[in-house]
Amino acid sequence: MELPGPIEFLELAPGESRTFTVLSFEEGETTIRTATSPGGKVIPLMRVHVTPESKPAPPNYYDVSGVTLQHQLRPVLSGPGATPRRLTVTKVGSGPSARFTLEVAPAQGSPV
Repeated sequence: MELPGPIEFLELAPGESRTFTVLSFEEGETTIRTATSPGGKVIPLMRVHVTPESKPAPPNYYDVSGVTLQHQLRPVLSGPGATPRRLTVTKVGSGPSARFTLEVAPAQGSPV
């Protein structure tokens, strides 16, 4: 399923962290155009809906394109009572070999 735009990629510089509270998530795909795929390439996407306080400007979601980060997020955000969750994502490295660390905490005001 193609996720509707606008696409709001979660972009981090190497070593940069971002903290946000996830309310819900959905999975789908989007088409990107690159120098090596000018006709378009379909990639998997996880859209994490966040609180207004978590993101300075609308829309209130981030689109996660990194498959390794998607695999880390899926078990944390799935299941009953999994959201809201306060997450801190940190990018380690750069380019295609970049990985992410993930710190998980209950959202403020949520039961533990």
